[in-house]
Amino acid sequence: MKKILLIAFLLINHLSCADTLLGIYAGAQTGLYNGSGDLRANNSNYSQAFSSIDKNSINSHSIFVALEHGIPLLPNIKLRRTNLQVDNFVNLELFCTLDFPNRCFPETSLDLGHTDLTLYYELLDNWVNLDLGISALYFGGNIDFDTGLDADVNYAKLVPAVYGKALFEMPITDLSTSLTVNIGSASHVSVSDIELAIQYKLSLGFTVEAGLRKQNIKLTQFNGTDLDFNASGVFAGLNFHF
Repeated sequence: MKKILLIAFLLINHLSCADTLLGIYAGAQTGLYNGSGDLRANNSNYSQAFSSIDKNSINSHSIFVALEHGIPLLPNIKLRRTNLQVDNFVNLELFCTLDFPNRCFPETSLDLGHTDLTLYYELLDNWVNLDLGISALYFGGNIDFDTGLDADVNYAKLVPAVYGKALFEMPITDLSTSLTVNIGSASHVSVSDIELAIQYKLSLGFTVEAGLRKQNIKLTQFNGTDLDFNASGVFAGLNFHF
């Protein structure tokens, strides 16, 4: 009996160490958001043009993969891609006047998709999990005014950010809640991304989740353009750990 218990203990300990030494996480998320904000342009094609942003039912998708290990001093790594496209949010009756095209944004679209590379440390790993680190958010998109004036504003910007995630496991259940924050700024650009979620563990390493996500993206005097955009709404996702 003692030998059986010893073998069981060693096996459990081995599996625990293996998860500590190498853990791979992956997941996908889809969301439905409302967009709001302001867009101003004062460049060679537009003179003090302004449009408010009020767009419902914006579909957004994101995927991620993360690698956690037990090597001291080396951070864990997480890569996440978020697609965020906002089309045709201009009220033509209000903003398209006889001054067109200098004060009008017909069929304007925003491509605010971005890729996050995060390096983080797992400071707590119990029923309370705490990750802290830094991120680099890469925005490579455009504001497409679609007027035939070749007036698109293209941007490729790397934004440093601070990253934090707190996860609380509910005792005697397979439920947990989490709060994830990414906040950063660089020249002409600032970003915040806040996510509140609840998770439920399934079998075979799968977890389903649902929650709220709010993103704010600001461009200040970027090629003659100012943008203050908010996207907030609900999401659902499926994660896998092996």
